Amino acid sequence: MSLDVEAEAARVVGSLSTTRGDLWAAVIDDVALRMGRRRGVPEDKLRETTWRGERREAREALDSLSSAALEDPHLLGWLHQSFGEPDRDDAFASHVHDGARHRNATATTRLYTPRWVADVLAEGALELCEGRPTVVDPAVGGGQMLLAALSALHRREPEAEPADLLTRLAGVDLDGRAVEVARRTLALETARLFPSRVGREWAQWLEILAGQIEEGDGLMLPGERFSVALTNPPYMGWRSMPEAMRRALKPEFSPYHGDLFAAFIARCHDLAESAVGVLAQQSIWYLRRFEEARRDLYSRGGITHFLHLGAGLFGGLSGEKASVVAFVQRCDGEEETSAVWDLRGVRGADEKQRRFRERSPESLDVGALTVIPGAPFSHDLPGPLRELFRSLPRLEDFADLPSQNKTAANRTYVRGWKEVPPGDLRRVEEFGGRGRPDGPWVFYSKGGRFAPWWGNWEWVVDFGAEAREFYAAKKTANLLAQEHWFRPGLVYTDFGGRRFGARRMPAGCVFDMTGPAIFAREEAFWGLTEEERSYGLLAILNSSVARRLLNALNPTLHYQVRDLRALPIPEVEEAVFLELAAEARVLTERVRELHRWVPGDPLYEGEVYGGEGACGVDLEEVLEELRRREARLDRRVGALYGVKAEPVPSCTIADHHRLSGLRMSAKAK
Repeated sequence: MSLDVEAEAARVVGSLSTTRGDLWAAVIDDVALRMGRRRGVPEDKLRETTWRGERREAREALDSLSSAALEDPHLLGWLHQSFGEPDRDDAFASHVHDGARHRNATATTRLYTPRWVADVLAEGALELCEGRPTVVDPAVGGGQMLLAALSALHRREPEAEPADLLTRLAGVDLDGRAVEVARRTLALETARLFPSRVGREWAQWLEILAGQIEEGDGLMLPGERFSVALTNPPYMGWRSMPEAMRRALKPEFSPYHGDLFAAFIARCHDLAESAVGVLAQQSIWYLRRFEEARRDLYSRGGITHFLHLGAGLFGGLSGEKASVVAFVQRCDGEEETSAVWDLRGVRGADEKQRRFRERSPESLDVGALTVIPGAPFSHDLPGPLRELFRSLPRLEDFADLPSQNKTAANRTYVRGWKEVPPGDLRRVEEFGGRGRPDGPWVFYSKGGRFAPWWGNWEWVVDFGAEAREFYAAKKTANLLAQEHWFRPGLVYTDFGGRRFGARRMPAGCVFDMTGPAIFAREEAFWGLTEEERSYGLLAILNSSVARRLLNALNPTLHYQVRDLRALPIPEVEEAVFLELAAEARVLTERVRELHRWVPGDPLYEGEVYGGEGACGVDLEEVLEELRRREARLDRRVGALYGVKAEPVPSCTIADHHRLSGLRMSAKAK
């Protein structure tokens, strides 16, 4: 498996004392030499390397490479990626911790495509071609996509001449070293496919590849059209781009200019006549900022293959940029249905490959997705749930979801509540009445982990006059609108990871962009009290149906305010709504009571009952009762939506992160 070769490459490079300087050339030269010998390339036609002073160290490391690794055509690409990891890590650290923009699109975006994914894309795209197709990769990297295309073309045309196959492959990359790796990789694979032709044609193959695989900017260089464009493009968001890149992308690639990878998708469609195959971030298929680009993609042709790979495809890489999809799109006509493989819950590239081979794909009518606001590629949402977006009003019809406070200097203005003198806290009765009515430090909804109904009130924000002046004046900050100061309502964590959970916000608090607020409007709820409106809405928001609809609107890690605004809300009679509110109030109060035994919580009173973790109650019994109440309420809300509720086991009240920790602590006692 290619993943084993990846591990060997990483081990070899990791054993070297440095990855800088000339050692890259020494390693690539030596490995290419060893691979060439195994493929029958005559010794006099292999270029010997110049080892300089690093020869011994590199030779000792490379002697440990297995025979299987040397037979794998992707070995040079994995070695190249491993050499680039220190530069990539440095660039990301500088960007994340210091706010520096990326200097270029090579060091920060070098990720070699797993072999099986490249094979799927190449096979799927070439199936849509007739005659003698040509293939281009505008971000060729180490050549993995063209390597897959070469193998697919050879299987398709076993009688074709090797020189003919190579002249039908083309690639461009900014990284000159990657270009060299791609050329050697393709030449060595041609030698493996045509062993009897190596002796007399090796030099010709190298000459062809030197003209076909070039160093340059695949986005900007003019070029001919090809049958197929395949690529794993570089990823770089708008905020991370150098200014010169921004200026170049926007006029040429709008509305795809929001990320470098999206611009490459548009470029692939410019280059291809029959089909496009891409491995890229999933965000272009889901985020609202890509809606215009997404609708343009839908109009270009049918999507024949869609592999929702999620996280874990690239070893050692985490975060949103690691959540990816692979898709094949036709360029010359519509596709009635798409074949979809959902591999998000599968860990690791090898396991994803195994599940892909074992599973039959789901068939999806892509046109039916356009009823969902923003037209995300929400393939896992059943038809009856999709129709709710057409038939029901939205949350924005019932509630205000305003912009949030942003300090732009959290280290100065945000603290844990226990770090502030009690007399400087703004009094909130639900937190024990500490502080004074006009205290400058205000309890702050700042996101936090999964905590439905109640919780995550460990932070306070400086909301005194001087601090508010700073928020109002600084360009990167935002002062919360005064009409929402200290107003009771609901809040949620924007960074939910598909586990949405709303909770009660008492009067006297304010909220951050990571813990946004929802305020149910009086005129939309028969003139009910604020608590009745909020608790009734809370019951709906914490249902499994609402969670599934939100995950369809945006399956990434963040729940955007616009997603909440677009959430369908069932039409409920007043009496039924009040019953929902009463049940949500009970759940909230019971969870709030349990927080009295959570160390660090503003309500903590654990020492009264014998110390930390000693609750004075049977936690398992209480939580089981709350689970039953929550499940009963969930079924009732599902009935109001007109669908069967399907509670997600990993998203129940028992997984409230502070209560889970409390339960374990109590068991330990």
